[in-house]
Amino acid sequence: MNLYSSNGKLLANKSFERTFLEKPIIKEALQDDVVGSLFYPEDQTDLPAIIIVGGSDGAVHESAAALLASEGYAVLALAYFGKEGLPKGIEHIPLEYVDHAFSFLESRTNVNQDRLAIIGHSRGAELALLYASNHTKVKAVIASGASSVIFSGMINFQPTKKSAWTYKQVPYEFYAVEREFKDTVSFFRHL
Repeated sequence: MNLYSSNGKLLANKSFERTFLEKPIIKEALQDDVVGSLFYPEDQTDLPAIIIVGGSDGAVHESAAALLASEGYAVLALAYFGKEGLPKGIEHIPLEYVDHAFSFLESRTNVNQDRLAIIGHSRGAELALLYASNHTKVKAVIASGASSVIFSGMINFQPTKKSAWTYKQVPYEFYAVEREFKDTVSFFRHL
């Protein structure tokens, strides 16, 4: 990083090194009943556990999970659509899938079952808030970019006429987003 004066003279120069994993962190790729990546510090027990879910881009937030794991957490960067074995888009995603992911974490011998949290960004924030509102075992929620409404499903960045989420096979009511011509153009751009 360089700091210059208004006349262009270099005043100071500083470099930074960004390190995500200062401690030995274990990464386990998960592809069976739960899809994502689990990160946790090596040789630690009684870890608080976190599930982190992304937004409508389908990203699995591995770097954030690794960073949190280096601070003493077991963190599951969970995919919930757009990966092999999962729905193509955000449409009729069962909250029970997240429950299954928490059950997986609770079965781990290094996880404290009484210290569970979920982090969601954007559409993942919707998922995190809905899940936590139905499951009291979650003790903390971080919802980044959350909305005050539940939006319709989405496939290929295009709104659908179906609910994004279900619980006990019942779709949640949602705010229906109307498609416009520019949405169709956006669809082809995202292909």
